[in-house]
Amino acid sequence: MLSQDQNMALNEVFEVLLERPVKNAFALYGAPIDVDKPNQHDSKPAFNRELNSVKESLAHTSGLLRQLIGDDADSKQIKARRSELIARIDEVAYGRGEPKKTQNSFEILLLNARVAGFTTSCIYHLVTLEFALETRLRELRDQDAEFWSVSSRPPNYYARTISLRTARLYAKEKGVKPTLGTARDGGHPSTDFGRALESIFAVLGIKSNVRSPAKWAIGQLTDADLLRPQNAFAALSDIYSTNTPTPQVGLMDFLREKGSEK
Repeated sequence: MLSQDQNMALNEVFEVLLERPVKNAFALYGAPIDVDKPNQHDSKPAFNRELNSVKESLAHTSGLLRQLIGDDADSKQIKARRSELIARIDEVAYGRGEPKKTQNSFEILLLNARVAGFTTSCIYHLVTLEFALETRLRELRDQDAEFWSVSSRPPNYYARTISLRTARLYAKEKGVKPTLGTARDGGHPSTDFGRALESIFAVLGIKSNVRSPAKWAIGQLTDADLLRPQNAFAALSDIYSTNTPTPQVGLMDFLREKGSEK
């Protein structure tokens, strides 16, 4: 989530880029474009660290569940030993006596687990944890296929996404595709779109050169991106052009009257 200063800075950048105020009643609470990342990792090593952590955690969680729950095919001797272990765990967790008075929510949680059966409570929590880890592993594998399984060095997806969202907003507002150029002195962007994008990257902390993601974003634009959004009340213009409601007639009464004439 962006800070209030970041939101204000982005609104100021877009005011200059679009040559009109973009602030409204909600401007103080959000940015003028969606700034969420399409992927949750900035690099393949960062992605792999979480992937390996989830795999290892899932292996330990599933292994512990198998030890506590067992299998129907286990022998009677194995099942008996497991029951003895669970009984011993519950005894130690219960403290060999009456539960102590609770002082905070964590002690209440532990008390409830002791009363319900400590090992049984742990199994319920481990099942939930296993499900959560399996869900996260599927998400990471999907991200791997979409973002990280490429033969060459992957692009900066966040830079591309922000560039495309900015380019589309520019195209809808202006009715033309943004352009990109480079100043002769220093290689800085020479167009309003390029300069705005450079400022946006700075606000969002995107460590990328503007040229490559901006060029890619402009190439993704289609003729549909140049169409300005239609006014939801435009269909009423022909009604008001022939006759307008008097102050004594409400809008809904006026529309009903016009509808009955057809």
